[in-house]
Amino acid sequence: MNPTEEADVIVVGAGPAGSTTAFYLAQAGLDVLLLEKSAFPREKVCGDGLTPRAVKSLVAMGVDVSEEAGWLRNKGLRVIGGGMRLELDWPELGSWPGYGLVRTRASLDEQLARRAQAAGAKLLEGTTVTGPVLNEAKLGILSAVIISTGLTWVVFHGLEKLSPRTRLRALLGTSMSVTDLAVPVDPERDHIRGPKKDALVTLVEYGDFECPYCGQAEPAVRGLIREFGELRFVFRHLPLTEVHPHAQLAAEASEAADVQDAFWEMHDMLMDHQGALTTRDVVGYAASIGLDTDKFSADLRKHVGAYRVAEDVDSADLATVSGTPTFFINGIRYYGAFDLAALKEAVHTAKARAVIGAR
Repeated sequence: MNPTEEADVIVVGAGPAGSTTAFYLAQAGLDVLLLEKSAFPREKVCGDGLTPRAVKSLVAMGVDVSEEAGWLRNKGLRVIGGGMRLELDWPELGSWPGYGLVRTRASLDEQLARRAQAAGAKLLEGTTVTGPVLNEAKLGILSAVIISTGLTWVVFHGLEKLSPRTRLRALLGTSMSVTDLAVPVDPERDHIRGPKKDALVTLVEYGDFECPYCGQAEPAVRGLIREFGELRFVFRHLPLTEVHPHAQLAAEASEAADVQDAFWEMHDMLMDHQGALTTRDVVGYAASIGLDTDKFSADLRKHVGAYRVAEDVDSADLATVSGTPTFFINGIRYYGAFDLAALKEAVHTAKARAVIGAR
């Protein structure tokens, strides 16, 4: 390695983790050096078994995972130990492939390193790292501390001279942000509580009527709707059928109720009775909210809502949503807690940004 060579990031070790890190950093536009002490193909006698989640990551990196490219597919996991033998199929999820992969470690490592190179990282093989050069690093850290202190003073004193509205814009940003929600809210299609158009804040939930976490979040969502009259709440289906056996039926029941303009009434009944979601149960809920139960039962048998549910699942997949509940606030994925206080704070912030951006 040239001692004068510079990079934004140096990644030491071109194993799967190092090469993947280098790939994404280079893809983001950084100058990346990927250092490997040996040379490819590396001597690795073991093999790697990859789960469907890992397969999806390989596909996202542009790796050819076909059997023609040398990969072996598997349909599940076999566990042997303690006198027992278990065979578990990979779950069928809309977000992940339905298979795992097997590959020799030597081949896998080289493929990932070459993908990092293709993304723009510079791979240096036969390069041993003995330790960091600290003298210049210490000077750099000291300089950074001094400069950052000065910049902080300048920024805060500059903010004091701004008007209140401009100061808020500088601190909070505007509503023009990167959107995580893959499929925008459609007032003509989506299930909406609150104003259909011109809402300052839109809260989208991908939910599962049998998911206990959705049930725990529901009181907070209802509290938000009561407190923020201008909030637009959108519910989209993501039944996790591999762990919740009645989730698909419940989702289709809500759509059968929607045919009779009673989606939200059925939504609330299902959320309030998550432990009782059989066909008999949902027909009983239909009767209790005044629906034509003969039509409701017929629509349920014909799966009239299945396509609508599948559309929501596809939109979740496009947004890389795989669990419930998942919330988006004004198109941005929310990663906080599901209690009322945390959600209120997030909605307040989104509303402030929306107000600033509208002026």
